[in-house]
Amino acid sequence: MQPTTAGRYGLHELLRQYALGRLDMAPPERKAELHDRHCAYYSAALERWTADLKGSRQREAMDEIDLEIENARLAWLWAVAHGQVDRLAQGIGSLAL
Repeated sequence: MQPTTAGRYGLHELLRQYALGRLDMAPPERKAELHDRHCAYYSAALERWTADLKGSRQREAMDEIDLEIENARLAWLWAVAHGQVDRLAQGIGSLAL
Protein backbone atom coordinates (compact mmCIF):
# COMPACT_ATOMS: atom_id res chain seq x y z
CA MET A 1 0.00 0.00 0.00
CA GLN A 2 1.19 3.48 -0.81
CA PRO A 3 0.13 6.79 0.74
CA THR A 4 -1.87 9.16 -1.45
CA THR A 5 -2.09 12.93 -1.35
CA ALA A 6 -5.33 12.75 0.65
CA GLY A 7 -3.62 10.98 3.56
CA ARG A 8 -5.11 7.65 2.55
CA TYR A 9 -3.52 4.52 1.21
CA GLY A 10 -3.85 3.25 -2.32
CA LEU A 11 -4.01 -0.44 -3.03
CA HIS A 12 -2.22 -1.89 -6.04
CA GLU A 13 -4.73 -3.34 -8.49
CA LEU A 14 -3.23 -6.85 -8.35
CA LEU A 15 -3.40 -6.87 -4.56
CA ARG A 16 -7.01 -5.65 -4.70
CA GLN A 17 -7.90 -8.46 -7.13
CA TYR A 18 -6.16 -11.02 -4.91
CA ALA A 19 -8.07 -9.82 -1.84
CA LEU A 20 -11.39 -9.98 -3.72
CA GLY A 21 -10.55 -13.50 -4.87
CA ARG A 22 -9.84 -14.53 -1.28
CA LEU A 23 -13.11 -12.99 -0.16
CA ASP A 24 -14.97 -14.89 -2.88
CA MET A 25 -13.46 -18.16 -1.62
CA ALA A 26 -14.40 -17.51 2.02
CA PRO A 27 -17.24 -19.48 3.57
CA PRO A 28 -20.60 -17.67 3.32
CA GLU A 29 -20.78 -17.00 7.08
CA ARG A 30 -17.30 -15.41 7.03
CA LYS A 31 -18.24 -13.23 4.04
CA ALA A 32 -21.41 -12.14 5.82
CA GLU A 33 -19.42 -11.33 8.96
CA LEU A 34 -16.97 -9.15 6.98
CA HIS A 35 -19.77 -7.35 5.14
CA ASP A 36 -21.55 -6.81 8.43
CA ARG A 37 -18.44 -5.33 10.06
CA HIS A 38 -17.98 -3.04 7.05
CA CYS A 39 -21.61 -1.97 7.35
CA ALA A 40 -21.25 -1.28 11.09
CA TYR A 41 -18.12 0.82 10.54
CA TYR A 42 -19.63 2.98 7.81
CA SER A 43 -22.99 3.30 9.55
CA ALA A 44 -21.13 4.71 12.56
CA ALA A 45 -19.15 7.00 10.25
CA LEU A 46 -22.37 8.30 8.70
CA GLU A 47 -23.73 8.96 12.17
CA ARG A 48 -20.56 10.83 13.15
CA TRP A 49 -20.70 12.89 9.96
CA THR A 50 -24.27 13.93 10.81
CA ALA A 51 -23.01 15.77 13.89
CA ASP A 52 -20.06 17.19 11.96
CA LEU A 53 -22.29 18.47 9.17
CA LYS A 54 -24.31 20.43 11.74
CA GLY A 55 -21.23 21.86 13.47
CA SER A 56 -17.94 23.54 12.83
CA ARG A 57 -16.48 20.53 10.95
CA GLN A 58 -18.90 20.80 8.03
CA ARG A 59 -16.21 21.27 5.34
CA GLU A 60 -14.07 18.42 6.73
CA ALA A 61 -17.08 16.13 6.93
CA MET A 62 -18.00 16.86 3.31
CA ASP A 63 -14.43 16.07 2.24
CA GLU A 64 -14.49 12.79 4.19
CA ILE A 65 -17.86 11.85 2.72
CA ASP A 66 -16.56 12.56 -0.79
CA LEU A 67 -13.69 10.13 -0.19
CA GLU A 68 -15.83 7.43 1.44
CA ILE A 69 -19.12 7.69 -0.44
CA GLU A 70 -18.71 4.38 -2.27
CA ASN A 71 -18.01 2.52 0.99
CA ALA A 72 -20.98 4.26 2.62
CA ARG A 73 -23.20 3.34 -0.33
CA LEU A 74 -22.17 -0.33 -0.16
CA ALA A 75 -22.76 -0.37 3.60
CA TRP A 76 -26.19 1.18 3.10
CA LEU A 77 -27.10 -1.42 0.46
CA TRP A 78 -25.98 -4.24 2.78
CA ALA A 79 -28.12 -2.84 5.61
CA VAL A 80 -31.13 -2.58 3.28
CA ALA A 81 -30.68 -6.11 1.94
CA HIS A 82 -30.41 -7.54 5.45
CA GLY A 83 -33.11 -5.51 7.15
CA GLN A 84 -30.71 -3.73 9.48
CA VAL A 85 -33.04 -0.86 10.29
CA ASP A 86 -30.90 0.32 13.22
CA ARG A 87 -27.92 0.84 10.94
CA LEU A 88 -30.06 2.61 8.37
CA ALA A 89 -31.29 4.92 11.11
CA GLN A 90 -27.68 5.65 12.08
CA GLY A 91 -26.82 6.85 8.59
CA ILE A 92 -29.94 8.62 7.41
CA GLY A 93 -29.11 11.96 9.01
CA SER A 94 -25.92 12.65 7.10
CA LEU A 95 -27.40 11.38 3.86
CA ALA A 96 -30.39 13.67 4.27
CA LEU A 97 -28.15 16.65 4.92
